[in-house]
Amino acid sequence: MNEQPVSLAQRSFLPLLALGILDRLYLLLVFGFKYVGDDDGVIWTAAVDYGHGLFREPYFYGQDYAFMLEALVAAPFTHLGMPFYILMPTVTSLLALSPFWSFAFWHRKHQRPVAALVFLAMPVLLPLEYGMMTTITRCFISGIAPLAFLPWITDMRSDKARLLLFGLVGSAAAFINPNSLIFSLAFVVWSVMDASNKKQAVAWTWLGMLPFTAAYLAAQSYCRTHPERMVHVVNDWRMTFHPGELIPESLGMLNLHFAWLFPLLPTMGGLAFALLIALSAWNFRRGDGSRGLALSAAVVMIIVSFAFPKTHDGTDSVFYSYSRMYLALPLLLCWGSGPLIMSLRAANWSTLILLCGSVLAVVIKLDRTAEFVKMPIASEVPVLELPVELLIADAANLRLLKEQYHVDLIVGNSQWDDNIKARFRGYIDPILEPALTPLYVQGDRRYWQRGTYAPMIAPTLLVMGGDSARWASWSAREEYILDVSDERFGPLHVIRGNTERTDSLLERFSRMPGHE
Repeated sequence: MNEQPVSLAQRSFLPLLALGILDRLYLLLVFGFKYVGDDDGVIWTAAVDYGHGLFREPYFYGQDYAFMLEALVAAPFTHLGMPFYILMPTVTSLLALSPFWSFAFWHRKHQRPVAALVFLAMPVLLPLEYGMMTTITRCFISGIAPLAFLPWITDMRSDKARLLLFGLVGSAAAFINPNSLIFSLAFVVWSVMDASNKKQAVAWTWLGMLPFTAAYLAAQSYCRTHPERMVHVVNDWRMTFHPGELIPESLGMLNLHFAWLFPLLPTMGGLAFALLIALSAWNFRRGDGSRGLALSAAVVMIIVSFAFPKTHDGTDSVFYSYSRMYLALPLLLCWGSGPLIMSLRAANWSTLILLCGSVLAVVIKLDRTAEFVKMPIASEVPVLELPVELLIADAANLRLLKEQYHVDLIVGNSQWDDNIKARFRGYIDPILEPALTPLYVQGDRRYWQRGTYAPMIAPTLLVMGGDSARWASWSAREEYILDVSDERFGPLHVIRGNTERTDSLLERFSRMPGHE
């Protein structure tokens, strides 16, 4: 059904787009550019590597999953001198918003202005927590970004080329992050069911999926044959199938599984799943079996996903939420509601509701964002976030100590409970202060770091962190230990005349009596 042009909706497109930009820009200014997580730092290091043509592993370093699309997109810009704490959240935000904006511009091109406004409004209407989840650089949004290509592919005249590219883009999105699958599956099912020759449509779609299916198999083979590189794997107990136990459990916690994925109601995320079911039923009722079946396929996939422990690997924290597994759901709701929106006769009222709701959402966010973001950060659970300003100062302090004492190697341990966790210092500080290298943290995800510095015998070491009681015990037994600790940055000690391997020295320190 073609929607008639509606002047108010057409005039509202650019203002609503500007409102969406303002909404995300403010979040970047008060949160994205000011705080960073330790996992973010891994992607920072990958962006540097990619920028120098180094592709060391197929996924997130030390893992057999999560392709780092943010790092790949940011790589060309790493040589421009832009601070990483500006570059990376900006790239992440653009990737997160790209499918919504792409569908919006596509609908605008096809004279469906109200449907376009639905896609523009959705990221604005979603709760603040959704914005935070899609601002942090942690591979959460990387899978949904390629979905931005799908609407434009539908305009291709060649059925074979269109289906081939649907399969290619859908499989690429799934390879990057499987949380895109609920949308990819629905879109592919719709395209196949809408085709005149369904068998041929299935064949061409499968053919399009072959390149990234092969890429997935090759990447998994690499990870299996290089277990020494793997720190965390997903293809273990997390992917075992427990439908009888886990599906009923999930159905009782829908607000957690879909937290912050429903417009304006932060604590009622389960309504997003209910709306998906309702849209599926509505499309069947109006005779659109293709779209109804597509949405039903997404519903079934979500329910099946509940049976895997991986989808239960989350918390109520915005930094490690259950709902990160279903971040494609808001986009799917926009797509699924398209026929419903276009069937409404009161287009002006729909436009006014979208505009007023979006303005209200932005006003609320502008009023509470700065204070709100401090609450989950202060909790430090389960993924630690630190102010960028603190890490800049820490990196500068480490650089001064390195130069002052002619340090050969800066070391730490990721398990020590320090003022500034060593994993921040291992990944982020050397990017903020390139002169800090070499810097090694025991437990580093990067195999090449472990292989180079764990066996190294560095005459002069700067040791970051560690329990104070252990330092007292160690200093009483060892000579040439200089305390250069700082109240703000925690324990820091220089060891001179070292003749011991780095890994054995750190392990010996960890075995000493202490408070931990």
